[in-house]
Amino acid sequence: MLDSLPLPRNAAKDCPYYFWNAVTSRRAVVGIAERTLTAVFKKSGVKKPTLTDIATP
Repeated sequence: MLDSLPLPRNAAKDCPYYFWNAVTSRRAVVGIAERTLTAVFKKSGVKKPTLTDIATP
C-alpha cells in the first residue's frame, strides 16, 4: 500500500523515504508529511474530523 504514495517533491526516483526527499531540512519534513498525508486521505475518501467529532466520547 505504501508503494502507492507519491514521491516527495524533488525526490530522486529511487528515494527510500515516503515523506522526506532527503534534501530538505528535518523541519521541512513535517510540511512534506502533511501534504503527503492530505493527498492520501483525499484519495482514500477519509474525511477530516470536526471538533465535535473529536470531543464526542
